Amino acid sequence: MGKFENKREATTLQKMVQKLENSGHLYVEFAKTEIAENIYLAMKREDVSKAELARRLGKSRAYVTQILQGGVNFTIESLVRIATVLDCELDMRLAPNTMIEHWNLQSLGNVGKAENSDNFVGTGSEKPTAANTNELALAA
Repeated sequence: MGKFENKREATTLQKMVQKLENSGHLYVEFAKTEIAENIYLAMKREDVSKAELARRLGKSRAYVTQILQGGVNFTIESLVRIATVLDCELDMRLAPNTMIEHWNLQSLGNVGKAENSDNFVGTGSEKPTAANTNELALAA
């Protein structure tokens, strides 16, 4: 593949990401994934299996799998219920959106170095968290 094709692909990818950012779909998917990750971490912390979470929620194991894959469009009620059965409280915050952009295509090569990025805050010992974005966490 020549240089022209790589540049064309990068431009196409950049346009696609920009379109997703402008539509809000990218942020929605990011939020669903973050919620799913928080639920998974709460399950690990409480030593709760998928089958046990399904039993506690009165739902199928397939539904729990959808939750953990980020395939569920959550309601406040469902999030509160999940938090409750995992012995957690739902912690939601809205913060001003001052982050320049979610994706910086020029920094994709630094994916593993997020803790050193100016777009992340933290002490370096915990998982980086996007600065100044809406946050949702299941607090134990």
